[in-house]
Amino acid sequence: MLKVFCFGNEWVEGDSLAKELADELEIDGVKFIKCDDVEDVEDGVILDVVRGLDDVQVVTELDRFKSLQPCSAHDLDLAFFLKLLKEMGHLNEVKIICLPMGMEKERAKKELRRLLPDNI
Repeated sequence: MLKVFCFGNEWVEGDSLAKELADELEIDGVKFIKCDDVEDVEDGVILDVVRGLDDVQVVTELDRFKSLQPCSAHDLDLAFFLKLLKEMGHLNEVKIICLPMGMEKERAKKELRRLLPDNI
């Protein structure tokens, strides 16, 4: 089963979409896990909102994630700690599905159904 770790900050407008989707979306072969702590992340897929995107993007290189202009300090912490976990050998492979900030929920659901689990 593919684990998708969903991050977001409910206190920042537009940044909680991934966690909302974790509560509402069911896809065969996929388990959505709402996360507040990066230490809960294992190899797999991360879902989060990113400012400055027009479309959903899948990032496999953590250095690229930093250049995508995170929308809050929460996202900066996420990128930093993912790199740290990888450097320490606690994380081997991670893919980040970046949802554009302000994306309509139904469109996000459609995109995730298209991507998961076979196209990730």
